[in-house]
Amino acid sequence: VISFFLILSMLVDGADHLKAIRSLLPRDIRLDATRLFNDIAKAHRGWALASASNVTSSTILSGLGLMLCGIPGAFLLGFFAGLGELIPNIGPIVAALPALLFTLLAAPDRFPYVAGMFLIVWTIQGYGISPLMMKFSVQLPVLVTIIAVLIFGSLFGILGILVAIPLVADLVVLCHFHT
Repeated sequence: VISFFLILSMLVDGADHLKAIRSLLPRDIRLDATRLFNDIAKAHRGWALASASNVTSSTILSGLGLMLCGIPGAFLLGFFAGLGELIPNIGPIVAALPALLFTLLAAPDRFPYVAGMFLIVWTIQGYGISPLMMKFSVQLPVLVTIIAVLIFGSLFGILGILVAIPLVADLVVLCHFHT
């Protein structure tokens, strides 16, 4: 929980944190600390950008798919489905449930089309857009992100899944810092 809020805090007002930390450090390591902090902040910004891009692309794809299937409130339901991209792997499935349940109630004859549409969107997002966004913005190989999400998720639950990628990106920054 603390890691999640630290990451969000760094995204919002990282410069203020850097000033406070620098003032506490000995002068001879302040430059290195600034470089390290900036590298970690860059990794967090990349993760935030990739996450926002994934939510946006999933919202557009889901909303258009629901609209083509003739489901009322398509883009609102698509937005909720898109939010699932914030939790890798299982998030999109859970976030699609409101649209699937609404379809069962409002237009049960269209349910197979909506379910098929979500399978197509999940495939495009999960194997195409999301891994590429994470690879280019966070510079982590796709396999590393999948393994990190699985490990952090099994150890720490939903919050572990949310912070897996930024924390692994931090570890990569730390490993490469003095090399």
